[in-house]
Amino acid sequence: MGKKNKFWIILSIVSILSAALFMQLNKPKYLRIVGVKELTLESGHLFDDPGVELVNSKMTGVTVTVAGNLQARVPGVYDVTYILSDGQRIIEEIVRKVVVKDTTPPDLNLNGSADTLVCPNQQYVEEGFSAIDITDGDVSSSVAVKNETAQISYTVADRIGNSVTKVRTLRYEDTTAPIITLNGPAVISLTSYSTYNDAGATATDNCGTIPTETITVSSNVNTSKLGTYTVTYSATDSAGNKSEAKRTVNITAPPAPNVSHSGSVIYLTFDDGPSSNTVDVLRILREEGVKATFFVNHRDVGYNYLIQQAYAEGHTIGLHGYVHNYQYIYSSEAVFFDNLYKIQTEVEALTGYKSYLFRFPGGASNSVSRFNPGIMTRLSIQLKEQGFHYFDWNVSSGDASNLGSAALVANVKGQLGSGKQYVVLMHDGAGHAATVGALRDIIRYGKSMGYSFGAIDINTPEYHHRIAN
Repeated sequence: MGKKNKFWIILSIVSILSAALFMQLNKPKYLRIVGVKELTLESGHLFDDPGVELVNSKMTGVTVTVAGNLQARVPGVYDVTYILSDGQRIIEEIVRKVVVKDTTPPDLNLNGSADTLVCPNQQYVEEGFSAIDITDGDVSSSVAVKNETAQISYTVADRIGNSVTKVRTLRYEDTTAPIITLNGPAVISLTSYSTYNDAGATATDNCGTIPTETITVSSNVNTSKLGTYTVTYSATDSAGNKSEAKRTVNITAPPAPNVSHSGSVIYLTFDDGPSSNTVDVLRILREEGVKATFFVNHRDVGYNYLIQQAYAEGHTIGLHGYVHNYQYIYSSEAVFFDNLYKIQTEVEALTGYKSYLFRFPGGASNSVSRFNPGIMTRLSIQLKEQGFHYFDWNVSSGDASNLGSAALVANVKGQLGSGKQYVVLMHDGAGHAATVGALRDIIRYGKSMGYSFGAIDINTPEYHHRIAN
């Protein structure tokens, strides 16, 4: 082939290619990409497709569909293809590239506070943590924990290497005050002159136990005056943090008396005194405006003033015996009356009053005298012949037994009724603090039920037990 022919062949090929290129470049365009042709998407984020638009807005009977395998949680380069068709043929296809990148570290969260208080001399107890990566999911098990003196650092990375570190600061301080819990109700209501027994409180502390005995109590409760009072409990921990709790005590007037037992008289009688308990018995009787009867024994001279005080305050002084030894006083009539006259003489010397009111040690129905058969029968006759009046009881408080105050009150309430005269046996000797605790409640109950109170005198009808010896 000659050079001339080769030239024309090459020229023909170039012409054909140029024509094809011209046709391609001048091919009609129907779709236009909205926005950029290459879009970057952060892994895990929603792909908000800007879409395409028709170049000729007057085209009709065409649809645009989208094709592609975009995975928004998997980094990579993806093609999003927009296809224009008229239902029979594809008119045009254009492509947008979407680059999915992962530049976000996992979301690391610490349980509790990043600034954590730890009790002095105690170790921090890990509160936990969690880490979630938008691509890798839960990566909590990959968290690296580094313990240092005053802080703990937590670090985690995803598969691509995006990492995050958080620090928990440890402050070894005790800034939390103890928590005080009241024993019993926070508000108490009592009637005037009743007994207020403080129930106390307990305290707990985040850094240690607060001993109950270290709780201080401040109280201004005065049951003799109506009003509202506050009892304050205070506790301080070893770091000096202090807290308080308060109890309110309302002192109110007693209820109006019940008149159902009007005309019935209660005679409160006390045996075996005087003692230190007699001081409180006299105070309560004075505050309640009640008179009573004391069957006394010979006691240490230091208690003689109480016999004088009781007599001066209008109470009756009866006789119980110079000594209280059953084997001795019931050994014979002569010994019995010698014991009786000695206490009568002592009482007269102290008060100027010669008492003829008497109570048998153990009561007239006692069995302790049976070692001397018939002596109680003989003594009961001889007492009357010598001008004495003896009194047993028809209500026993039970305070000769080891009972608490509440039980004594219940005993007395249970034995009162609609009779006209109740002689109540109690004791003011040593060892009878429970009697003191029950006395005011017994009086208050009697008043509320309409009973009156009196002191035994020479004209009071005698109450006798059946003599058993």
